[in-house]
Amino acid sequence: MASNGVYGPYLRFGSCDASKWTGSIMIARSCEYFDVPQACLSSPSFKTTKIQGFEVASHGGYCFWRFNVEIQLTNDQQEVQYSIKAKQDAVLSTGHSFFVPGIGQMFHWAAQSCSGFSSTIDPADWGGVGPLWKDILSKHEVNPFHAMVGGGDQIYCDSVFKVPILEEWLEKVDAGEKPDESGFFSTEMDKAATDHLVNLYLNHFASDGLSGALARIPHIMIWDDHDIFDGWGSYPEYLQLCSVFQGVYVVLRTFYLLFQHHCTYEMTQSQDSELFGPGSSFSYLRYFGPKVALVGVDIRAERTKEQVMSEEAWELLFEKMEEIPDTVDHMVMVLTVPLIYPKVPLSETIMRTLGTVNRWSLIHQILYKSGASKSLLKFNEPELLDDLWDHFKSVGHEDDRRRFVLRLQEFVKEKTIRASFVCGDVHTCGVGRFFTRPLVDVQYDPRLMMQIITSGIVNAPAPLSIIRLMHMFDTDVNEVDWRTREQMIPLFSDYKLNKVMGRRNWCEVEATSNDDFKGALKFTLWTENPKRIGKDLKPYAVIVPKLLPGHVEPPEEEVLVRLHHHWSGGPWD
Repeated sequence: MASNGVYGPYLRFGSCDASKWTGSIMIARSCEYFDVPQACLSSPSFKTTKIQGFEVASHGGYCFWRFNVEIQLTNDQQEVQYSIKAKQDAVLSTGHSFFVPGIGQMFHWAAQSCSGFSSTIDPADWGGVGPLWKDILSKHEVNPFHAMVGGGDQIYCDSVFKVPILEEWLEKVDAGEKPDESGFFSTEMDKAATDHLVNLYLNHFASDGLSGALARIPHIMIWDDHDIFDGWGSYPEYLQLCSVFQGVYVVLRTFYLLFQHHCTYEMTQSQDSELFGPGSSFSYLRYFGPKVALVGVDIRAERTKEQVMSEEAWELLFEKMEEIPDTVDHMVMVLTVPLIYPKVPLSETIMRTLGTVNRWSLIHQILYKSGASKSLLKFNEPELLDDLWDHFKSVGHEDDRRRFVLRLQEFVKEKTIRASFVCGDVHTCGVGRFFTRPLVDVQYDPRLMMQIITSGIVNAPAPLSIIRLMHMFDTDVNEVDWRTREQMIPLFSDYKLNKVMGRRNWCEVEATSNDDFKGALKFTLWTENPKRIGKDLKPYAVIVPKLLPGHVEPPEEEVLVRLHHHWSGGPWD
């Protein structure tokens, strides 16, 4: 925090088409100041422009000022310098800049998730929040990033239940009282949660490394459970819908929208909102230039043990995707939870077969970062083992997953567009794929959908024991339907456990072309050696080709023969 009572600035990416870039800048400033601040922008292509701020909201003694930015693209990439000033040109924040691509230039962008620490982790053991963010900033100095995609868990808000009045309620529930008999969400709870979250966000976003990235790289974010609290959407109905859970959720939603989208809930309900979805669902469609569409899918707001999203939300998603113009080659979907991932059976039966292994110790270790954590057990819900492990392959979500993948296949065939996924949540990294079996040329395979898992940039990675467990239960190839297969790819060829890696990481994305693939995207996972915190990160890359017209379908008789013989090959044969 600066001595003048200002937090920020925070850069938000809006969109970028063939001619125009849009976004916003936001600061938090002490409400004791009554003047309206201005953002002053300049670049080689335009003179200094002053943008009047408007107050989005005020909480906890801070006013949140937003500055809407619109920049016309030029033939060349632009570095836009900016500062924030108060009345009589008093400087509130200065020395910042961000980069806007040139007309037709492919975006250079990055993705990350899990940018905070679980309550059980000592940040000092991992060098605090900053090491990998500083690695991003060092690469930004050489080859600027035009955008940063936050894939969920940008902040860990689980500590809201450490607020005394909420902790008191939690202890009553933990002792066996029914949630709504232990107390309803009160004005006092609302104020306590609000004050806690204002300070939590302000201090976290001011972290060394992260604050620099927020000020220099335009961000676009979507939430996962820790942006609310651990396991949200996977609790049984009597907890999920109780007064305190719902009240805390509304407060957390307020700050998610404010800090991560520079808006209020009321703004999201307007016709010109950049977010879409029924009720409290906040998906988005943005463009990284004329060739790449980014679709952020809110699979958290409406999540229950029985569904990932409502039928209305799925329909709105595909309706929105129909708007993507034919000039777009790649549609990258941000799903906070992986579609493709080893499924570890966590049933009570299997736990009982483990004999001498301490059952609860193992559960805690597995849930440590497999979709839920130890803290969930405070709500007296040990049956959360499988159902609360809220991945797409959990029992209640498998049907949503299958229908989504098959419908997406039809969509990409009609559009001739390559669909890929960027996912987080699991504190590991890796690459999976859906594909046609028998194999066809990848450039003509509409079922080829690559999934890049990048998690986490700050939080501690999953321990080696969990990585071993993942590989133990992973099979080479799994079936989605009679022509669609899925698998985790052995990307990490220099390791025996080569499909899922338990190291902190982030992902770089850029265009690439060679004699084999024109108009492809290159996804590079930068992984950290835990013995060299933040230093000499090692890259692992995968190329995603665009989908070419003239989709190839294997002859039906060949499919039947292959199925009859249970044929399966290597990862890329």
